[in-house]
Amino acid sequence: CTPDEPQNSWGGQSHNYGGFVAAISGLSGVRAARRAGRGPLGDVSLHEVVTGAIDNLFMRYVYADHEPFPRIAARLGSLHWLGLYEVVPARIGDLMVTPTPEAVSLIDWMVEGGMGVAEAFVGLSVEELLGQVPELMAAIRAFCLTGDASELFSEAQKRHIAFGEVQSVPQVATNPQFEHRSLYGDITVEADGDITVEADGNRSGGAVTVRGPWRLVRFSETPIGVPDGLSRNATDPTELIDRWAARPVPGRSEAESSEAPRFGPDDGAAPSPPLDGIRVLDLSWVLSGPFATRLLGDLGADVVKVQTEDRATLVNQPTYPYYQVWNRSKRSVTIDLKRPENREVVRRLVERSDVLVENYSAGVLARLGLDWEQVREWNPGIVYVSMSGCGHDGPWKDIISYAPTVHAVCGLTRLTNPPGRGDVGCGFSLNDHAAGFGAALSVLAALEARERTGAGQYIDMAQLEVGACLIGPALVDHFATGHVTEAAGNVDGLSDLVPNEVYRCADGRFLAVTANDDAMWARLAHSTGLDPAEGDRLATVAARRSDRVAVDGHLAAWCGGLDAEAAMVHLQDAGVAAGVVQDASDLMERDPQ
Repeated sequence: CTPDEPQNSWGGQSHNYGGFVAAISGLSGVRAARRAGRGPLGDVSLHEVVTGAIDNLFMRYVYADHEPFPRIAARLGSLHWLGLYEVVPARIGDLMVTPTPEAVSLIDWMVEGGMGVAEAFVGLSVEELLGQVPELMAAIRAFCLTGDASELFSEAQKRHIAFGEVQSVPQVATNPQFEHRSLYGDITVEADGDITVEADGNRSGGAVTVRGPWRLVRFSETPIGVPDGLSRNATDPTELIDRWAARPVPGRSEAESSEAPRFGPDDGAAPSPPLDGIRVLDLSWVLSGPFATRLLGDLGADVVKVQTEDRATLVNQPTYPYYQVWNRSKRSVTIDLKRPENREVVRRLVERSDVLVENYSAGVLARLGLDWEQVREWNPGIVYVSMSGCGHDGPWKDIISYAPTVHAVCGLTRLTNPPGRGDVGCGFSLNDHAAGFGAALSVLAALEARERTGAGQYIDMAQLEVGACLIGPALVDHFATGHVTEAAGNVDGLSDLVPNEVYRCADGRFLAVTANDDAMWARLAHSTGLDPAEGDRLATVAARRSDRVAVDGHLAAWCGGLDAEAAMVHLQDAGVAAGVVQDASDLMERDPQ
């Protein structure tokens, strides 16, 4: 969000989050049903899903006495809540910058480049640098104006500095790491014979080849091929039923099962959590990995969080609220993985685990003798999840990245901006949460495969590839037509619904309003007092797209005369999608749902 106006993340990310949670609920529910003999109901609320992935807002609100930040988080554009990540302009282009994982290399680089102001930071301890974060970030901004974003990105990574160029959709489409790891695949979609399709300037019909990111992660033992194409031919449900053999029901004969529902009636026994009995060895830290294992722990898995003193710094200290937020539902143990005398303890933990999750940089655990090859010798049934920035092979495997870096390089930052700008982006660690959701889902998929094969497997997640999947529609569009999606503020990047915007109300708060279809627009126009002739003129999506200024002008004027809460209630009562843009105080103290 910009300080002036809330900015939605491009691409319907709340729906992506909801899709992850629905799939996780489905697979964990299958495990619960298999054990209990009856299927559960999973009630997924998008409101709760998104709220559950912005825990840093509640952390500040609840732990206000322990945090050096305002209790209510302000809109800061690209500036991360820690103040250590920001998108800044370069001489050409924009760059996500940060002085982490350690500032010494960056300070030395700035001094080498003639930035005299950087000399004031030479020799300072981490604690002293933290006390001068605004001054340090100001020096970094000035330094970046001396070079082009692509050159600074390349040089920074050579120096082990986590800068990320804010890249466009064409750059993401030609990323050499994605080419090496074969992220993009071609899927054939059948079309009616009389349909003509524009593709790369040529007209064709009958079938369309769609190119884009086709997988989330790589599975070692049950690899997923490029998906089958879509067919317009309907499947005969009777034929499908015959092909789908009846599922056995626990405690019933095969004959009884064929005539009965898959799962038996509720016998009144208290259900156990879906992942009860699953053991997870958590070697991850910061956010993406801990979020994934927290999800597994919340579903009933027994999660053991391994912490070491050298990793327990800043927000990762067990006494810090951040650590508490991302590591609930877990046990905690301290093991220094670098000490040879601890190898036997680690081996015994691995032998007794179902899942191992780690998000170290590529090669770190291999140097500690804990890579997949070694771990599967100890436990052939283990599901081993690596959550590195760019994957464990390819020309970018050693790139240093955090979620804001990934946002920049995967195209999400560039798309999430007001028109003509590239310096805003998501403002929170969206991709860390998406990777956490994806890792938890992948674990459940691998556990289902193990039910059939008896074998564990290696899951190689590149968080950069997760980011590319999040902007998949823009990539598919570019591959198919050459069109380059650019930032357009809160304009809906998928369906271009009009209106789909936030409007300032009389009390200074903002109201988000969307008309999902023409019928909702008619209700919206009537309930806000729009002249009927004007409402009819704008009755279609095409008409509203062609005169977006008129639509937004009317709603801005109407919302400006009401408090946000009253405007929301009025529109919701009329059957219009509208919601107050809430902060942590609203969510914690006033949100009735």
